[in-house]
Amino acid sequence: MAQNNSAFIWCSNYVFQFFFCFGIFLPFYQLWLSHLGMGSEAIGTILAVGLVSRCFASLGSAMLVKHESQYQNALRGISLLGLITAVSMLFTGPSFLVLLLITVLFNAAIAPGFGISDAIIATLDKRNLLSYGPTRMWGSLGFVGATFIGGYCFDIWSIAALPIILMVSCSLLLMSVAIECPEIKHDKVLDKKALNIKQEPWVTNDLIMLLVILSLLQGSHGFFYGFSSVYWQEIGIPEATIGSLWGISIVSEILVFIFAKRALGNFTPKLLLQLAAVGVILRWSGLALAEQAGWIALSQLLHGVTFAMTHLAAIRAIQLYLPESQMAKFQGLYNGLYMGVTALVTFVTGFYYDTLKADLFFTMALMGGLGVVLTLTLNLKPRESLSAQV
Repeated sequence: MAQNNSAFIWCSNYVFQFFFCFGIFLPFYQLWLSHLGMGSEAIGTILAVGLVSRCFASLGSAMLVKHESQYQNALRGISLLGLITAVSMLFTGPSFLVLLLITVLFNAAIAPGFGISDAIIATLDKRNLLSYGPTRMWGSLGFVGATFIGGYCFDIWSIAALPIILMVSCSLLLMSVAIECPEIKHDKVLDKKALNIKQEPWVTNDLIMLLVILSLLQGSHGFFYGFSSVYWQEIGIPEATIGSLWGISIVSEILVFIFAKRALGNFTPKLLLQLAAVGVILRWSGLALAEQAGWIALSQLLHGVTFAMTHLAAIRAIQLYLPESQMAKFQGLYNGLYMGVTALVTFVTGFYYDTLKADLFFTMALMGGLGVVLTLTLNLKPRESLSAQV
């Protein structure tokens, strides 16, 4: 595919800055909360409520952002909110309610960026202006860069420096969306039709089951996102190594995105989901047993399977089974649902963390087992086949 340079540069720059910001927030925010004196139940509650806000923000953006002409302004608005929230963290003390509010606002600022940026890239990919995998790979590079840089910075300055580093990364993110992407349409005709599952002929029971499986596999990361860094710190792994362990997982994700077209081009969404579900079982079982950094690193290499293959299955399904006008809306629905499951998992595991610790990873592995069973029921058909029936 001959890539359109301006489209590729704009999209890759945005996702790099977005995931760099997210790569500072996700692995280290839980450590910052712990640094401020929050216990495991408080951390679990704060993170879970934050994920719930991310869920509603994703669903809300799916309803409100109805057309390509709104994409960039929406990204500017949420980037500004993220920056304002990061600045407010500089003046935050150990208050549960204040930390809860800040977490809600920052997650609400993050959430729509996932769906909107993916919808932009998937749409331009569908028009043969760029390739999804190599473009989205820059987001993974941004995340891995943040985990390595953040880990070493916090080793030097302590985790108390998180608000400053997050503020700088949010500023760069806002600058990235100040530039226009000319390949995104700016006509005035808006699609005012909201996503209504019951009224769309292209939404089948299998597509709903697809959402359930995606939510299970992505939601199985909830305990990992919420408590892995805290657990590793408790067993004596320093912050720099913790950042590296997160970085290793994203390296595997990058490799999957790089070679997705070549190695996985003929894989159906169903097969990708089955591989991802098996990866979920193996990865979380491995992390439940591993206590040395080397063994943890081996399990982390499966992130390319548990996350990236699940995500590619979602993108491929969206491109195959949905009309272009509904891609951003369905993307928001997908993000919102799996974030809701992730929030529930994070909230529940927060109450059991002090007694079960790493054994909670085994419960995450069970979600992968359920995912394997449910994929056997899938019988997705391309949209062309559905069109012939309606």
